[in-house]
Amino acid sequence: MPKRLTPEDRWEYDFDVPLPGEPRNIGPLEVLFQRLLNRTERLKSRIAAILGLPWDATPPDTLAGLAGRVSALEEGSGSLSAHREAPVLDHPDGSVTEPKIANGAVTRIKLADGAVTAEKLAPGASIYDLAIFYSGSPGPGTLIAALLVPRNLSLQGGSVRVGTAPAANWTAVVYSGGTAIGTVSVPAGQLTGTVSLNNTPTSLSTGDLLRIVAPSTGDSAIRDISISLRGVV
Repeated sequence: MPKRLTPEDRWEYDFDVPLPGEPRNIGPLEVLFQRLLNRTERLKSRIAAILGLPWDATPPDTLAGLAGRVSALEEGSGSLSAHREAPVLDHPDGSVTEPKIANGAVTRIKLADGAVTAEKLAPGASIYDLAIFYSGSPGPGTLIAALLVPRNLSLQGGSVRVGTAPAANWTAVVYSGGTAIGTVSVPAGQLTGTVSLNNTPTSLSTGDLLRIVAPSTGDSAIRDISISLRGVV
């Protein structure tokens, strides 16, 4: 009874054909046929991937058919629209570079190892960053800064750098009015730290009082604290 060969999605390279006059042996022929089937199966899968349709489907040959195919690419899983509307563009292959990004389209571009990471702003939004500096070493519970918010804005995070590192982990609290909305932290022995918000973004309204208060336990080592808060209006 004939043996049924099942194609495998595999690209074969070796095709050995029995030479004329060799003793009859079905084994080498079976291997040859299997490899031919495997290569055909791989070609079928590649055609299907290119078409985005079953491999034997009729390619679009009209404007309406082509429009339907483009629509499928736009709306399907992993679609073009999903990439276009993503809040973060991250292409490690370097295909997106700073000169390719239109002025005003994105902000805060971070280049690292050839990759571009871009944070998109909502249409019409503008950067409104806040900068704070405290000279010297704040005592326990010291008010490091108090800012009257001049307009409605959205805090997105921030960063901190100190002139002299703290001896122990140091964490100040950020308040909006009487509500804690985040922290400013610098690890022991480090000159840089993080600004963490309880909710990102955090909305502030015109007239809100933004305060940064030093921890209740003093650290005489930390000095000259520079804080930046990333804001958008």
